[in-house]
Parts: sequence; C-alpha cells; structure tokens
Amino acid sequence: KRLSKRWQLLGGLTVGEHVGRFNPFADDLNNPNLAFNRDGARIGDDAAWQFKLAGSYILPGAIETHANYLHSTGYPLRRQMTISGNILRGADNTAIPLRQGSQAIDLAPRGAVRLEPVDIFDLRFSRRFRLRESMSIEPVIELFNATNSSSITASIDSYNFRADPGRPLTGSIASTNLGVPTEVLGPRLLRFGVRFNF
Repeated sequence: KRLSKRWQLLGGLTVGEHVGRFNPFADDLNNPNLAFNRDGARIGDDAAWQFKLAGSYILPGAIETHANYLHSTGYPLRRQMTISGNILRGADNTAIPLRQGSQAIDLAPRGAVRLEPVDIFDLRFSRRFRLRESMSIEPVIELFNATNSSSITASIDSYNFRADPGRPLTGSIASTNLGVPTEVLGPRLLRFGVRFNF
C-alpha cells in the first residue's frame, strides 16, 4: 500500500530452495567417505520460505515510525558422525589407525534437520526539523530485535564415535554436545542517533 492517510505498508513472501551436492571448499572430492548423503542437500543458509512485512506511520507532531518484521524458516543443519581412533584390527588383533585420520560422515543430507524458525522485529522513530530550505536535522531512535528473540542460528551438529577396543569396526556413540547453540540472534539493541541533511 502506498503512502496515504499518514501510513504505508509493504509485504513480501519468498519461496525457494537451494539444493545440490554439499561439498565444503576444503573437502577432498576423491575421498569416497565424503560422498555419503551429500546429494540432495541444502546449500548455504537455504530457507524454504521467508515472510517480510514493513510499514510506516506518521504520528501527531510529524514523528515518523517505521517497523520491520521478518519470519524465516530455520537454517539447515548437518548431522555427522566423527570417527577416529583405532577402529580396525589386524590378523593378530593389533590396533590399526585410520590412514586418513579422523573422518566425519554425514548421517543424513544437510537440511533434513533444521533449526527453529527465526523471527526479527525492528522499530524506528524519527522527527525531522528543518533549519533552512536545504538543511535539516533528524533525531533517530532505533530498536533492533524489539522482542529480544533468542533464535538459534548455529549449533553443534556432530556425534562422536567411540571404538570398541575388543572388536573391529564396532563401537558406540560417545557423549556429545549435539544441539548445543553456538550462535544466537543478538540481544535487543537500542540506538540513538542524529542525522544532518544538507
């Protein structure tokens, strides 16, 4: 809706997908261990859909208010199993370490599990005072993440594998910090400023 009767509103919905073979830059493409569950994966910060709403309203006293709201599908996660140690045994049952060292294998295509949805709401208030015909000063108050949302944007997504010292190629999932957040949205932030236009 265009600006009329002191208010305007703009909304949008984005639907899409970024699917393909997931290969981080440093991966060895000749290593067959890195081919498991890599096809049909979600690439980057793929969001199945995003909804945006932005609006403004002119309050009495010529105070301008602006609001922005974003709701997005949660970011895609990987679920990996990190295997290390002497999981192989020789003919005499002596331990044999993995030649490649530690190996991380994808248990499911990236994006089969997602983080919680992300919601961000921002507010802005301003009032322009004209000093001259071509000069004005505008105090601004901005409130970012007004609801103080703490949506998780990254977390630990790897299991650890503990080899069984008595039997080759067997073991168990070790205790892990799977799912522990490593990044969240920044907290509520209030910012004051002054804009000088000339």
